[in-house]
Amino acid sequence: VREELSRYQEERAKMEEELTFLRSMVSSKEEREAIRIQRFTLESGGEKGLYRFSFTVRRAIANDSAAVGSIFFAVDGLQNGEPRLLPLRDITEEKSEKLRMRFNNFQDVEGLIRLPDDFTPRRVIVEIKPNNKKLPEVKEHFDWVVAG
Repeated sequence: VREELSRYQEERAKMEEELTFLRSMVSSKEEREAIRIQRFTLESGGEKGLYRFSFTVRRAIANDSAAVGSIFFAVDGLQNGEPRLLPLRDITEEKSEKLRMRFNNFQDVEGLIRLPDDFTPRRVIVEIKPNNKKLPEVKEHFDWVVAG
């Protein structure tokens, strides 16, 4: 009974998260052009120093024109006891400077990063820079928390 109750509670939490996400897609007129970063998660990549990240970038209300731009991603932490910011190009095999963004309603973003052995992560910084000047830039920080 406890296992079943626990499973139902997990399912309910996931459903509430989904409902919150869907409700947020229909927001006030003032937020029409706002871009949001939601559902940020980090998971172990299966080996030491390897991690999978994922998040959703969305516009509050659908628009006929696509939101186009760049997503900058970096991990802030300590390397050998000294503060260090590792940009995407330093922690991916692709050595990409940025991720591409192009969507009307939302875009799911995911990837793999590899951190150096002597690096202790503290947080992730995600910065959205749309090409359209009507859309605001967004910069958010997420605490380094690896799921399950």
